[in-house]
Amino acid sequence: MKLNITVEDLMTLSEGQKRSLRSLWMPEKYDLAAAFVCMNVETDEIDKIEFIVGDILVQEVNGGKRIEVRKNAKIHDNFNVTLRSLRLVNEEFEENLDDKEENLEENEANIEDNDFDYQYMKQEDYFKLDYCLPLLNIGQMINMLEESGYKSYDYHINFNSDTNKYSLERAESDFIDSEAEYEELCDVLWKKLRSFLE
Repeated sequence: MKLNITVEDLMTLSEGQKRSLRSLWMPEKYDLAAAFVCMNVETDEIDKIEFIVGDILVQEVNGGKRIEVRKNAKIHDNFNVTLRSLRLVNEEFEENLDDKEENLEENEANIEDNDFDYQYMKQEDYFKLDYCLPLLNIGQMINMLEESGYKSYDYHINFNSDTNKYSLERAESDFIDSEAEYEELCDVLWKKLRSFLE
């Protein structure tokens, strides 16, 4: 079962839809996200980096104070938000660290403590929220749909066992939701949420 949208799903959005999605998203620790980092200005080469949100660093635009993220719709207008990825240390990094520690022990024998400055390098990445988008899960999409007014009529998530497809329906609505039929519930919710991002 597909639990989250993908980077490819995000790439189908227009710039306006990306801004709308970013304004609806209040990042939280352990959210899945994608950062879009420019690698080459001349060729417009963009690196798409998937990561898990670790820390959320918020700084007031004018005051320079650091505060915690709150559920506040104005957070995007009044604050600079930076997301720090939560990453597992890979084996190659561990091997390099082991080599550095062995070299450190050898160097410590030959160099006095005050002449040698060794710093442990952590594997971390920082991304401005302006260049990130969420890789939403099913629950986050349902929550965003309801916050966007989809909850104003009763709605039903249906699964047709004959066709193995999911659909959304609102009986008392003028909207035709049954057009969105996919084998994955995640895709049905994503298609409907995209229509609210216009």
